[in-house]
Amino acid sequence: MLKLTYIITMTIAFTSNFMGANTNYYMRLIMGVLWVILWAIRSKGVLKTNRFLRYLLFPWLCIFLFTLFLWMINKPQFFDSSYVTRMCSNVLYCVVATLNAYIGIQFFGKDVLKLSFASLLISIGFNLISVWMTFGASNVLLYMTSVLTANYQYGSVMEAVAKSMEVQGATMALGVYFVYYLFFNCEVDTLHRLVPILLSLVGLYLGFKRVVVLGIAVVICILWVLKYKKNNIRNIIMYTFIVFIILSFGYIVIAKTGYISLIAEYFNVDLMGRNNIYRMAAELFEISPFYLGVGFGYAAKYLYDTTGFAVHSDIMRMYMELGFLPFIAWLWYYIYFIPQKVVTEFGTKFGKVCITITVFVFSTFLVENTLGLYPLHYALTLFTLLQLAVYENNAEYVEE
Repeated sequence: MLKLTYIITMTIAFTSNFMGANTNYYMRLIMGVLWVILWAIRSKGVLKTNRFLRYLLFPWLCIFLFTLFLWMINKPQFFDSSYVTRMCSNVLYCVVATLNAYIGIQFFGKDVLKLSFASLLISIGFNLISVWMTFGASNVLLYMTSVLTANYQYGSVMEAVAKSMEVQGATMALGVYFVYYLFFNCEVDTLHRLVPILLSLVGLYLGFKRVVVLGIAVVICILWVLKYKKNNIRNIIMYTFIVFIILSFGYIVIAKTGYISLIAEYFNVDLMGRNNIYRMAAELFEISPFYLGVGFGYAAKYLYDTTGFAVHSDIMRMYMELGFLPFIAWLWYYIYFIPQKVVTEFGTKFGKVCITITVFVFSTFLVENTLGLYPLHYALTLFTLLQLAVYENNAEYVEE
């Protein structure tokens, strides 16, 4: 019964979009908070945590305190209390998602992988049923046959179908599970390995997002280097961090200078309006080692309130909001520090999983606004703490 409850509540928490519309933020948050409360009750107030969980929560504490300090010494233009409440709610949301993955491990051990995977599939499945009932079988089948190549006319029925099929968070997180099941779930028989891979592919196809393809391509490159090059994993993690720093700043620079439009035009890439958003966002920041940032949540809220659009690049958003040096520290912490710690504590196998999943998630940050997606933070935490989920007896990894 407890497992069924977990699947249902996580399905609600993971469903950030339904029928093309955002679901209720507070409902999703409440589903996560319920498990935090249950964890506290079960622990009788003595909450046992793992140091890797604390590693994953630490950057959110730093972001929270740094933003408050930044706003105390230098308030941005048009700043009011709504920016503080938005920042607090965004941090809380990500913290609860992170805690939920750990709590799932504590309650269900390795079964949490299957339970959370089922929640993602149910979220996508229910959305498919609703779209099918609303637009009819013919339109849904037409969408399925043209999802990879179609460019639907604005305002058409098929555009409405395509938007309704986008479930955002569940699709992004499912990409993480697909990467794990495809490349790392090798200790089970063929059938038990193929079934989740095929189910993941179906889910990814139904809610198709190009950025997931980008993330998988980056993952394949890293795994190729790990397999065929002689460098050990610690060096690969270091090189990955350096490359990601270069790519991130390169993306920020071409977005700031406007060259991204020329590059997209040359390669015939549809930016889907991102160039216009980047042009507006460029007015909020400078490229300088002394740039301090405008505080976590400010750029995202300001741009949405003034333009009606999100930044559509969380890499650029975090640079705008954290500033030059804290932005580098943020990338270093997730892409270098945590994977290196996993290698030290649990060995190369889990280190490979950690760096691979981390890079997949951060690749989505490059060209999408996925930072605030509950299931993506859940998945990042789950696979960073994978060693706790895999071993039935994980008491030795848990500290008071």
